[in-house]
Amino acid sequence: MTGRTSERLWPVPAIGIGTPRVESLSSYLVRLSCAHAIPTRVLVAHTFPELLGELGHVVERAAHGRRGVWMNGAGLWARKVSEAFETLTSQEGLRRLTMLPWRGVLFPRSLLAPVRRWCPDCYAEMRRERGECWDLLVWSLAAVRCCARHRKALDDRCPRCGREQPWLSSDTALGRCAVCGEDLATGQPSGCHAEPAPFQVWCADVCGEMLAFGVASEEACDASRLSGAVAGIVDLFDGGNVSAFARRVGVTPNAVRHWRDVGTIHLDLLLVMCGCVGLRPVEPFGDRDLAAVVRFSGSTPAGSAVRGTRWVRRDWDEVGLQFEECVRENPSVPFKEVAATLGVNEALLRERLRDRVSAWAARKRKNPAPPKKAKVQPADS
Repeated sequence: MTGRTSERLWPVPAIGIGTPRVESLSSYLVRLSCAHAIPTRVLVAHTFPELLGELGHVVERAAHGRRGVWMNGAGLWARKVSEAFETLTSQEGLRRLTMLPWRGVLFPRSLLAPVRRWCPDCYAEMRRERGECWDLLVWSLAAVRCCARHRKALDDRCPRCGREQPWLSSDTALGRCAVCGEDLATGQPSGCHAEPAPFQVWCADVCGEMLAFGVASEEACDASRLSGAVAGIVDLFDGGNVSAFARRVGVTPNAVRHWRDVGTIHLDLLLVMCGCVGLRPVEPFGDRDLAAVVRFSGSTPAGSAVRGTRWVRRDWDEVGLQFEECVRENPSVPFKEVAATLGVNEALLRERLRDRVSAWAARKRKNPAPPKKAKVQPADS
């Protein structure tokens, strides 16, 4: 292989397109490298600089680092990488290995997990059935923390060396540790993971449905549908009272107004809202009458409160991680802006994340933002 983009790669078919267990685009690139018997870093080094140079900051290290997950998302990386490899492999539909079908509805921020995760039991099944492993796209989503099939928490570290795994391993096939070569299908020792909560299992299940729905009905994944659905749900449950519905879900009224008027939402908040009213996330985008779906739906996660009560089902561990990510990217960001980004009331955020907020405030006092430079007035001529 040379660096010329006019060359073609083998048309390796993607796995699971149109199903909840579709593989991710980063997984496809690793399998593509294995099919050509070359290290993944060689494939990336020969294709990324020329094909994706318009991104401005794409280098080989970026693709192998934490930015590698961006190609599984709904932004520019996903679009450019999928288009490039569709051309190189003559395989149509590689964009369906990403979250691009939902780009008009879901916020790209906090959509993807910061580290690569996998299910050891799924790896073992894949190896028995097909002789190779691949990463599911649903594992890339931050809102998914367990395997819906095996009802176990996802692993994110090698059971032997304890190291996190890169999204694009340099020269190791999926299913093996990129550092020590340990079989990742063995999993962590028993007792390392607590049994996932029913709501987490439900989230993993319905997120898989969303991936399949986005491929089959991409035109339905539209902001106008979500906007109309939220308006109908608010009317149905609280007579159009946005503040009452916001208390029901545990978010700010402005967040609900944004969903209703603009039609875009964070994935974790879409799951929370749908769980509160007994909907599956794909149902607001379907053609059925929401009143009938809500009234007769049995999809409310097990162990949840009775519909109609004012309660909060936020996963505060996940909100805490999002908070840390937000303030890490911009340490001087105002607290009001952080709360608005997370879609949480300021007082509620201070109450639930008291230690994290206090530690962040202490860091801000210790390292205040540098003062703005005064404007220099031009000298009189």
